Amino acid sequence: MDAYRWFHEYRLILLLLALGGWLLLVATKHATKHEIRQFHQRNNPLFRRVLDEHGIGEVEILRDSTVLGSKVQPRTPFTVHLILRSQTDRWWVYIHVENSDPVLRPISQERALAALGCWK
Repeated sequence: MDAYRWFHEYRLILLLLALGGWLLLVATKHATKHEIRQFHQRNNPLFRRVLDEHGIGEVEILRDSTVLGSKVQPRTPFTVHLILRSQTDRWWVYIHVENSDPVLRPISQERALAALGCWK
C-alpha cells in the first residue's frame, strides 16, 4: 500500500520526468539526423562536382529539403532542394532529381531569404 501511495503522490513528477526524457530523445534524434544529412550532402561526389564546376569552395547549407522517392507504383523519384550561401556571400539553389544531373543556380539574397522564411 505504501508503494501505491508514493506513486499516487509523485505521479505528476514521474509524468514530467518521462515526458522530459522523451522530448530529449526526440531532440537528439532530430539533431543527429540533421548533422548526418549535412555530412552526406557535403561529401556527395555529385554535389562537390557541381560546386567545383562553378568555382565554389565551401558553402553553408541553410535549407535542406529532401523528399525520398518511392519504388512501388506509382513510382516517384527522390528530390533534393538546397538553399546555399557561399563564402563570398552569394546565394544558390541546388536541385537534384533522381536520374538527372544536379543543377546549381544563383539566386538573389531576397529570394533566398523569402524561401527561408526570413524576409518580411
